[in-house]
Amino acid sequence: MDWSQLSLIAALVLFLVLAAECSNGWSDAPVGTSAAVASGVLTSSQALRVTAVGNFLGVLAGVLLGAAVAKTIGTGIVRPEMVSISSIGIAMGTTIAWAGIALVLGLPVSKTHSLLAALAGIGFAQGGFDALTPASGNWRDSGWVAVGIGMFLAIVCGSAIAWFAASVVTKLGWHEKVTDQWWRRLQLCTVWGVSSGHGFNDGLKYAGIFTLVLYKAGAIPEFHVLPEVIALCAVVMGLGTLLGGWRIHQRLDGMVNQQEQAGSLKKPFRPYMGVCAESTSAFFIWQTGWLGIPMSTNHGVVSSMAGAKSAEGKVHTSSIIRIVWGWVVTYVFCFIIANLLAASML
Repeated sequence: MDWSQLSLIAALVLFLVLAAECSNGWSDAPVGTSAAVASGVLTSSQALRVTAVGNFLGVLAGVLLGAAVAKTIGTGIVRPEMVSISSIGIAMGTTIAWAGIALVLGLPVSKTHSLLAALAGIGFAQGGFDALTPASGNWRDSGWVAVGIGMFLAIVCGSAIAWFAASVVTKLGWHEKVTDQWWRRLQLCTVWGVSSGHGFNDGLKYAGIFTLVLYKAGAIPEFHVLPEVIALCAVVMGLGTLLGGWRIHQRLDGMVNQQEQAGSLKKPFRPYMGVCAESTSAFFIWQTGWLGIPMSTNHGVVSSMAGAKSAEGKVHTSSIIRIVWGWVVTYVFCFIIANLLAASML
């Protein structure tokens, strides 16, 4: 890698990429441990420490297991030749701003989809619809197809399988036959699967953007995610996780632990539900990461928590509605802001 090829603008954009990776840590990563907080297995502060270490190890796993997600984000969402380095900086600034807003509001918004929307915004501004389509003309080569698959697996399959798993546990009576203490011990294992999976899938997305900037600046001859880039992103995401996220825990705790109707019997989110939710979401997060599918940990965890709770009790409907609206507004806000700012550069 030839660092001398980096201009001041490219260096500043690389800094913004790392800042966006850091903001992922404080605004999205806490979702991965929210099930353990909701079940009472971990306190919020303990969960953030688990998240920080898990995310660091998960991103670092990309050195050994490959960074397929990074390639999908770096080359499959917008055509690299149709966006400028400066516009990539705009996309990063947009995701950082939205992460700050989400943190203040306590909304568990998807940083994956804020990144995708911002990239779509700059791509459409600079290259029109063609910038969002693969150069080959074959949609099977498009990263957007992988995005759609990821959303289906996270929301539909995640909620359904977590509900099924929790239903089997209750039908067989395992939620009573196996002591709560053992379910808590098991959840201490499954929570690590989700937190490290978040790093392996979400954290590597920004490694892909970092690599894209290096490639466009001429610092590397071809798009290839370097081990040192992965290691740098691992450190930044781990540190960023320690900066906040308590309000995200509170929001998801309210989704599964608030009483839906006055006077109804309250059934709390229990550790066995957390195990079902986390094992389901961890499986999909790791598998999609391995296959290069940019799945949202936020979508996966929220959906699986709702599915597991629905097997015995009700989720808090108004909380679900606020979360889903947060997902929708993420796309609208990030696309429009990034698009307008990128268009002003032309």
